Formats: sequence, structure tokens, C-alpha cells
Amino acid sequence: MRITDQAKKTARFAAVFFSVYILLISVVVSQSLEALDSEISTIISNVSQSVVTVEARLGEGSAPFYRGQNSNYYNPVKSVLGSGIIVDSSGHILTIQSLVDGFDYYHVDIDGRKVSAELVGIDRRLNLAVLKITDKHNHPVELSPYPPLMGRMALSYGRSIGLTGYPTLGVIAGQQADGTFLMSGTVLPGLLGGGVFDLSGRLIGIISAGSVSGPETNSPVWGGIIMVPAGEAFLAAQKIISSGSRDAGYLGVRTTSIELVTDDGTILGEAVVVADLAMESPAAFAGLSIGDIITSFSRKKITSNRQLQQMILNAGPDSIVTIDFLRGQNNYSVRIALSIMPGQSNFTANVSGSSDSKQDILAAFEIQQRIDSMKNEMRRMQLELDRLINRFRQPR
Repeated sequence: MRITDQAKKTARFAAVFFSVYILLISVVVSQSLEALDSEISTIISNVSQSVVTVEARLGEGSAPFYRGQNSNYYNPVKSVLGSGIIVDSSGHILTIQSLVDGFDYYHVDIDGRKVSAELVGIDRRLNLAVLKITDKHNHPVELSPYPPLMGRMALSYGRSIGLTGYPTLGVIAGQQADGTFLMSGTVLPGLLGGGVFDLSGRLIGIISAGSVSGPETNSPVWGGIIMVPAGEAFLAAQKIISSGSRDAGYLGVRTTSIELVTDDGTILGEAVVVADLAMESPAAFAGLSIGDIITSFSRKKITSNRQLQQMILNAGPDSIVTIDFLRGQNNYSVRIALSIMPGQSNFTANVSGSSDSKQDILAAFEIQQRIDSMKNEMRRMQLELDRLINRFRQPR
């Protein structure tokens, strides 16, 4: 078959055309990537001015304690580092409870300067805390006007060593049963207490924890970032600033998620089983035991360990809740009065000062713990009295 001169010219033209086309596409893609790289760098530079390093430290003579701070590794510590968000120009810093709770002294690294901070208060239901520094700051964070949306790209940013920041680009994966949001990405050192920002540099949420496989998997790999929406977090911060701390409910159980499987191997779904319970806790007084499978909390079905724990926290102390559970082949239901977690009342002990003042503070702290224990016992007795009265009123 003979190829004509016209066909050869057409082929050469097509080859030149596609070569030029591919070159143009390469240039456009290259320019787009350079523009995206420049834009992300600008965003990181802007948001870094609103994110600070938070250091929490025990006082002299205090023994290290085990924190298990969002990790499978439980090591005794005397200080921890994390991140915080500048709330306003008055010096308020929003961070997370699990970073600062139980420590005596706090420092904030801001603009390369290490300044002292005081703990304003804690919201134990949302795992949030507010610190205050005396220095004024001109870079409070700007909130995003839009709620977190699934599939939306976002940038997480935290800093734990002065000016060193840890950015991660990811996608908002969706909302969890307890109202928090999950973002894809890796929880790097220092991100806890930091922020998740949209691509305009405005705050979407506060990083409260990392999503990770349970200890039973022996896996230390983080699966994503769990965040409290910015609007909810800032509303909680304002309440802390104006009204002080807010306690969470306490049941006194440690639970773990399991899969329910029939004899023939059919998976029925996830359930939550009691792995341990504290003595003299509301759960112990109510008769719960290790191995009980909790199926509902206040008539709401329980499908995960995190969901149950968050519902207990949100219920708050003094709440009377109904827990349904499975023991062996039998279903049971019990009413329980939640209490305050031991050692986490609004009384805060500052152990600095003379030996006599330390003894007075410790004595006051012990009295406070005894009062909390007496309150728990009174709640238990009140529930028992209600049960007897209702039994007496039933027609015979």
C-alpha cells in the first residue's frame, strides 16, 4: 500500500500538534502544581501565627504519673507538649483537657517567646481546656463560617517545639456518632490541641484525639484526626472563661468493643463489653459486672466503645440514666446515678508553698474526696429508696 505525500504531511502535522499539545498540558499542570504549592505554603504561614506550643509540667517533688494520652503506650511523665489555638487578643488559649489536666505549671511558646500561663478551666465533656497568658496577641484565629463537610479538603496544623509546625493535608471523612468529625491523615507529634483549617486559612475544628485501632490489635498506627467543630469548641471556651470548669459524668467502667457472632459464624454487629470497673463507683453500686454487654444507654442503642464513653461524659454528674445490658442469655435494665470522677472536682490543689500549707491543701483535698464519696453513696441510697417506694405502690 503506497502512502501519498499528503498522508505523510498529515502525519507529520499530527505528530507536531500532539507534541505541542502535550507540552502545553505539561506547562499548565506544572504551573497549577506550583500555584497550589505556593498557596498551601501561604496558608500554613498564616495559620501558624494562630497556633502555639503548650507545655504542661508537674511541680518539684511530684512523682511522674501515667497518662496514656491518646496512645497505646503508657509511660510515666512529668511534662507533655502539645498545641493550642489563640482564641482572642486577651491572651486566652484553647487546647485539650488531656494535655493539661493534672499538671501544676503551664507555659506557652508564642512568637519564639516562652511565657507562663494559668489554667482558666476545663470542659471534661468535650475534652477542652482554656489557658490564659498575660501577653496580648494580635493573631486570634478566624472561624470558618461553614460547618465541616464530608469530602472537603482541609489542613491540620499543630506545633510542639516552638516554631516547628506539623501540617497535614487531608479530607474530612465524616461525622461520628458522638458529634465529632474524623479527618483522614496522620496524627503527627504536637497536633493534639491544634486546629483543622479550610483552604482559606479559617478554623474548622480543634484536634481532640487521634483515631487508632484498639490496644487489642497491638497497632500504634494512627488512622485519622478526631476534631470538635470550631463553633462548638469556641462556645465551650466562652463558657469556661465566664463560668469556669464543667464536670463530666462518671460511671466507673472501662469497656471495649467486640463483635457479636452466632454459632454459625454470622456477625450480628458490634457491642460493648465491661472489661473492668472501679470499686465504689456508680457501676459497682448498681450491680454491673465484668463481662456484661451494654446494649443501650438512656434507651439509645450502643454500637461502639467511644460512643458509650462520650454519652457518659455528656450526661454529666448527678444524671440518672438507664443502662440495658446482657449477662449470659438474660437481659437486664438498671437505673444508675452518675457521679463526678474521683479527683476531678472543681477543687484544684496548688502544692507550692510552705510545708504547713501543703498539708492543709492535701487535707482539704482529702475532705473534698470524702464529700464526693458521700454524695455518691447518697445517690445510691436515693435510687434504692425510689425502687422500694415504687415496689410498695404496685398493686398486689
